[in-house]
Amino acid sequence: MTSVADVPSERISQQPAVVSREESKTMTQREEATDASTLSYKEQAMQKYRARVPVNTDIHGAVRNERAFPMPAFIKPYLLSIMEDPRDYMALELLMNVVVAVVPTLVLLFFFESHLLGAALLVFRMYGFHTRFMLTLHAVSHRRLFKKEYHWLNLLAENGIGWVMGIPPGTYYLHHVAMHHAENNVFPTDITSTMPYDRSSPWSLIHYVTTFYTKSIFYLPYYAWRKGRYDLLVQSLVMQGGYHMFVLTMTFFDFKPIFTMWTCTFPLLVVGASIMSGNFSQHIFIDPQDPDGKYGNSFCFIQDPYNQKCYNDGYHTVHHAHSRLHWSEMPTHFEENIEKFAKHDVFVLTGIENKGIMWYSFTRNWAKLYEHYVQIRPGKDRSLEEFAEECERRTKQYDTDHCLPKEHWALPLCFFGALIPVLLSLLFFGLTPMFVGAAFGFFGNSYVMLTSLCTPKTLKDQKAPKWVGKEEAQAAGSEGERETAEPSSDEESDSEQHKKKA
Repeated sequence: MTSVADVPSERISQQPAVVSREESKTMTQREEATDASTLSYKEQAMQKYRARVPVNTDIHGAVRNERAFPMPAFIKPYLLSIMEDPRDYMALELLMNVVVAVVPTLVLLFFFESHLLGAALLVFRMYGFHTRFMLTLHAVSHRRLFKKEYHWLNLLAENGIGWVMGIPPGTYYLHHVAMHHAENNVFPTDITSTMPYDRSSPWSLIHYVTTFYTKSIFYLPYYAWRKGRYDLLVQSLVMQGGYHMFVLTMTFFDFKPIFTMWTCTFPLLVVGASIMSGNFSQHIFIDPQDPDGKYGNSFCFIQDPYNQKCYNDGYHTVHHAHSRLHWSEMPTHFEENIEKFAKHDVFVLTGIENKGIMWYSFTRNWAKLYEHYVQIRPGKDRSLEEFAEECERRTKQYDTDHCLPKEHWALPLCFFGALIPVLLSLLFFGLTPMFVGAAFGFFGNSYVMLTSLCTPKTLKDQKAPKWVGKEEAQAAGSEGERETAEPSSDEESDSEQHKKKA
C-alpha cells in the first residue's frame, strides 16, 4: 500500500520550481484523482482518515485511567491466576476500589445517620467512582472477569457491588446484554430505544429518562418472559424484587430511613438518569436508511481522554458490531476495518465525548460539531452544510402515531411525582406521604410508559420485529426479514456466558 508519507514527496519532486495557484490546484486535483484510481477503497478511506488523524492516541501512548487507585502489588499474582484475561486487571482493581473506599463509608452512615453526611458521601461516590464503575460493569458483563472454576465471582459485580453504586441487582445484564444488544436499539422490542424520540430536543431526554424506572421494573421481566429467558426472569423478579422490598421496608417502618434514602433511593434516581442519558447520547445519531443495522445506530468518538477512563467506550459502533471484542482491541479493529465504517457512513468524531456531542445536538450547533468531524468516506469531503443536513436527518424522530415529546403535561407528573416520596422524606417519615407520592410517581410513569410504546409508522412499513421466539425468528430470517431479529453470534455468546455464570 502506498504510504501517506510517500505520496507528497513524490509529487513535490515532479512539480516545477514555480507554478501559479491555478496550475498548482489543477495539478493537485489531477494527482489525487490518479491516486484514487490506483488505491483500493480501504486505502482511500485510510488516506482520508490519516489526513485528520495521523496518529490515533487511543492506540499509541494511551495511559489507562479506569481504576481509581492501584491495589497492593503483592496480591496481583494471585488475582491474575484466577482471572480470565490479564488485560482486565484494572477492572478488578476498580471493583476492589469500590469495596475498599465506598463500603466503609456506608457502614459509617448506617451507624451515624445524617442528611449532611449522606449527601457528602453520595457526591463522593458519584464523582469518584460512578463513571468508572458503570463502564467496568459494562466490560465484565460482556466478557467474564474470572475463569470458569470461579464463576460465582463473576456475579459479584452486578449483584454484590452494584446496589452500592445505585444499580438494583438482577437488572443490568438483562437490560444491556440480553435486550439492548440483541434488539440493537430497534423500537419497540428494545424498550429503551431512542428511535421514537427527536434526539435534538432536551425534552426528549427528560421523557426518555423518566420512563426508564417503570420500564426497568415491569417491562424487563416481561421481555425475559416473552423471549423465553426464564433464568433471567427469575433472577430479575427475585433479586430486583428483594431489593425494592428492602428499600420500602426500611423506609415505611422508619428503620434507618436516612441511610436507605442516601444509600439506595437517591443513588437509584441519579444513576438511572445517568445511565439513560449515556445511552441516549450514544444512540443520538441513527441512520434512517439503516436503523436496525450494526453500523447505522450509533457513532464513534476517538482521541478523547474519556476513552482512557471508559474502556474505549467511544468506539460504540465497533462495540455494537462486535460486542465480544475486547475493549483494548477496539481502536485497532476500527482502523483495520475502516472501509466498513466508511461504506456505512458511520459518524466519526475526534477530541469530544458524549456530553459535548449531546449538547451541540440539543443546541443544533452543527458548525461546532463539524470541527470535530473526521472525514473517512472516499471522494469529495462532506461540507458543513451537508454535515448539518445529515445531522438533522439522523436526529429526527421517527414518524409515530403518538408524538412523545408533546406530552408535556405528563412530564411533570412523571418526573416530580416520582420524586415526591423522596422530597417528603427529607421532612418527616411516614406511610401516608410515601404512599401518595409513590402513587403519583407510579401513575405518571405508567401513563408515559404506555404512550411511549406506540409502534412508529415507518417501522410498520419496514416490518418491525414482534415478540417472537427463536423458531419464528429463524423462519422470518429465511424469508428475508430483518437480519437482527435474533441476537447475533456475539449476543448469543454473551447469553451462553451468563448461563454458565448462573
